[in-house]
Amino acid sequence: MEQEHDLGFLVPPPPAGQQPLEEIIEASFPEPVPLQAAERAQAQGQFTRLLDKYRQESPYPGNDKYNVALLVQLFHDYAPLQVDKDNILRHFLGHVAGVPQAQQDNFDLILSGLAGRENPDDTHCSRIKEFADGLVSSLIVPLRAVGGKTPVLSPIFSPEPSIARVGTGKRPSSLQEQVAMRDRHRCAISGAFSSAEWEARSEVDGLNAADDDGVLFTNFNHLDLAPMETAHIIPHSIGARVGKSNQLNPGQLNALNALHMFDSNLCAEIEGIAIDRPTNTLLLRGELHTLFGQFKVYFDQQDEEPNTYIVRVTRPNMPIAGLPRTVRFESEVIPLPSPRLLAVHKALARMMHLTGAGENITYQFRDYPDTEIAADGTTDLGALLTVGFFTKLTKGPIYVY
Repeated sequence: MEQEHDLGFLVPPPPAGQQPLEEIIEASFPEPVPLQAAERAQAQGQFTRLLDKYRQESPYPGNDKYNVALLVQLFHDYAPLQVDKDNILRHFLGHVAGVPQAQQDNFDLILSGLAGRENPDDTHCSRIKEFADGLVSSLIVPLRAVGGKTPVLSPIFSPEPSIARVGTGKRPSSLQEQVAMRDRHRCAISGAFSSAEWEARSEVDGLNAADDDGVLFTNFNHLDLAPMETAHIIPHSIGARVGKSNQLNPGQLNALNALHMFDSNLCAEIEGIAIDRPTNTLLLRGELHTLFGQFKVYFDQQDEEPNTYIVRVTRPNMPIAGLPRTVRFESEVIPLPSPRLLAVHKALARMMHLTGAGENITYQFRDYPDTEIAADGTTDLGALLTVGFFTKLTKGPIYVY
């Protein structure tokens, strides 16, 4: 999709006739600069005014397949820190004002230019939609496309020497073993016990076999068991470095840049080898891994209890037995799921649902059944957005749920 003005968080497309770059030499995530109080108040006023005008007068809403103004609004409102909200205001207002990213240092000039225009015009509306479409293409499409897909063999994360697997004295050597041990071989959403672990322990201990809390398997019923998978909170493909040079491709960098704009402390937890640490993983049964990866299920942190969450669904009519359900993560030796990553997952889940962007992407992928997304990060996420596919994502009636 061609754009008149560059979006600072996106890698520029290659010149006409040139193949896209396969790899990026280095990722850089600079610290955002907070706005002064007076600047922030003026920027917030312009932000609200522009989005209100878009809702009232834009020529696009009847053709949008998601709620453009609401997506931009929630992306700002859900940002966890004030400095991140300030950073989003800088990017958004600079783009709407038509000021290239390299010239956005003079924020006062951007604010005064926007304030001098009493009523936003069609050009402003077009740039608002460009900004929202940039979030969809760089972040929401890749997350929704690769969510719920985890490599069969995740990279090994070296355990501390003191870690011993429950009941065996064996140290867990892989990410899967660590997550299973930490989560007590139970699905973090449903509470079901690992059927593979049940079978292995039953063969060894017979009628004395028990779960990690000492409850005998003879007290279980078949509904308590299910196959388990190691699920990433932020998908593995977003941050995993692949290829001979062990670098990020442009699609990955776009997604990480958008996430950095939303939460400036996030990328350190998910870029490179960090993406495969226990802090970014949960043990889930297969079908719930898929729903979690589609951002249809999320963990809502409870402030009064550390590491305690209520598992919720985005749609009240989603038939998942036992939800909402309270979950508490505990371990003295293996890192717990990151509250920051779970909070970002929750924010993205709510954004995708409330704006219609998530389900719209699901519908459009059904029209592209031959699109294969590799779980190991080798798919170029930017290559997903062919002109036809991107047009289908952003033009047409809004889906209402």
